[in-house]
Amino acid sequence: MKICYICYFTSGKSFGIGKKVTSKILALNKEGISAQGLFVYDSELNYEEQDNIHLQPIDGLNDLINIEPQKGYELLYSQLANHLKAKDYDLIVLRYPWANQYLYNFLQSHKNVILEHNTKEEEELDMFLKNITVRDKLYLLRNGKLKTLRKAKFDKVEEDKFKKKVLQAALAGICVTDEICDYETLLASGQYKTFTISNGIEVDKIKQKKPTPFDGSELRLIMVNSSPTKWHGVDRLLQGLKNNSKKHPIHLDIIGNIMPELKKKIIRLGLEDQVTLHGFKTGEDLDVMFDHSHIGVGTLALHRINLKQGAVLKVREYLARGLPFFIGYEDVDLYKNDNLKPYYHQYPANDSALDLDTLWEFAKSIYQIAHCEDKIRSLAFQTVDYSKKMNDLIMILTELSKK
Repeated sequence: MKICYICYFTSGKSFGIGKKVTSKILALNKEGISAQGLFVYDSELNYEEQDNIHLQPIDGLNDLINIEPQKGYELLYSQLANHLKAKDYDLIVLRYPWANQYLYNFLQSHKNVILEHNTKEEEELDMFLKNITVRDKLYLLRNGKLKTLRKAKFDKVEEDKFKKKVLQAALAGICVTDEICDYETLLASGQYKTFTISNGIEVDKIKQKKPTPFDGSELRLIMVNSSPTKWHGVDRLLQGLKNNSKKHPIHLDIIGNIMPELKKKIIRLGLEDQVTLHGFKTGEDLDVMFDHSHIGVGTLALHRINLKQGAVLKVREYLARGLPFFIGYEDVDLYKNDNLKPYYHQYPANDSALDLDTLWEFAKSIYQIAHCEDKIRSLAFQTVDYSKKMNDLIMILTELSKK
């Protein structure tokens, strides 16, 4: 069976998606599946050559799609079609782009395409356009990015017109949660076969944290965010720290891209002594941060993008490191597994400040379990490791390749 994974990168930030897809391809190859990647991106971006990945840079693609979306999308899908002419893939897996006439035409001529869904795309686009403020528009204007708003409006019109047709034209869909499967199937009036495979992680490539006993003197939290977004819900935690009024000594380390608004909020709440902003950290520097932490901070506000369920990657990293954590949503790999329940704390999915008394009690209970780090990491191998996810994926791909 020959598989092609297609990704279209809109910016350097999208390369995180490329790493995820590359890991899938390597895992499939280990299982004897011939999988290759096709990465299409604007030539102004740089992407490193890798085995089993075909790179397809296109001059001026992003500007063309933003300024003249029809021409940009036409160019994108014609390039994909030209590449696939010379290949004989049994299945093509495409991370869901926006629906439009050109994607629909592409699916009409390629009947073996599986779409991957990581969110409720149409709802997310609706919320972006509905909630954008004058301040947001001024920011886009000052930074020469107002064209992205024009493109979003174009994508909205095309989504409304072609979403149902696109889903019905695809061979099937693979979604990261059951909730998203139900959503996509409903949009296609039931004429779209979907499967759930949540996000996985290569557990053995992530270093396990060293044991950090919790003696009640200070609880150290770590939050890892690649980029700040409203659904991370860090504001809920900050307000919880404010309400805590140092009743329990708690310190929060935030790793990742830090926006000025977050710094201002920390100062406004008087939390400078309780919150440390570290910026990006990788490798040994990041390992040391985890070694000194007791609890990981997961995503706390997925409800803000109308999602009840999730399969968040940073939570999977916490599992792989052997770190207990807390979340504010229903994780598809956690709620089905009773063995994992002692090792995480789940807050209600709302905008209220977090009750840190319950978190303190959770920390006390979890660190009474001997070798809890070893037990969490062992469960990570059983539930979220790529080997398990790939077994599930191969069963689905094998079934679909016979159609």
